Amino acid sequence: MKRVAVAVCLTIFSAGASALAEPSEHEKALSTFEEGRTYIQAGNCDAAITKLTESVNHEPSIGARVSLADCYEKTDTLAAWRELRDAARLAFLVHDDRLAAVEARAAALEPRLPMVRLEGRGFEAPGFELRLDGDLVDPFLYRDRLIATSPGDHRLEALAPGRQWSSRVVAQAGSTRAVTVELEARSTVLPSVPAQPRMVDLPAAGGGALRSLAYVLGGVGLAGAGAGAAFGRALATDTPLLVLPVVSLAFCSTVCVERTTLESGS
Repeated sequence: MKRVAVAVCLTIFSAGASALAEPSEHEKALSTFEEGRTYIQAGNCDAAITKLTESVNHEPSIGARVSLADCYEKTDTLAAWRELRDAARLAFLVHDDRLAAVEARAAALEPRLPMVRLEGRGFEAPGFELRLDGDLVDPFLYRDRLIATSPGDHRLEALAPGRQWSSRVVAQAGSTRAVTVELEARSTVLPSVPAQPRMVDLPAAGGGALRSLAYVLGGVGLAGAGAGAAFGRALATDTPLLVLPVVSLAFCSTVCVERTTLESGS
């Protein structure tokens, strides 16, 4: 019994020791952040971006975002702007004193970027969403009604409960394009309902209506057979096809006469 108790204690102790040995997400983020800063100081931004991205994946931080912007600013101004705006959002949420400095750095990049200025109302409406080329835009990014994008043609969409708006904008580097967001009621298209067949009651007294229907159907069959035979003869004898309606009319006349005779005798 003592051996079992000792084994259980050793198992619990080893599990606790391994848990203590495993670094937390915060510790991993801090470690990879420091590695990234070391690479930046050595002038190796490619390796720094890899480590700083790992740090952000473990735990987003203002320092890692700003450090990524330091690397991207030389090669990708838009990516640097986005990292700075993300850093500003984090600073805003935790009331960090670096907010003003980070926003100033992002604003300094904007004259080099294609910018879109959003005008209009309804941005604070409950459920409001803004999408750029189908991607949802973080509300913090257009808090000052300015968003940066890449050069070229883009589609902007705004959605709110029961309302919508969309427009296209052509963005150019170093310029700001203004668009007015005007939410309108969404149009509702009712689905088409297929027509239901209408049932018609045929009178059964005397059977006259049924006999008439039978005569008509029989006449159509005879007329079709006669027209088919005439068409075959026309192809075999080079008879002009224009005479076929005349032949069909003759068969129809014959059927109608026969039907009249039959009904008068019944």
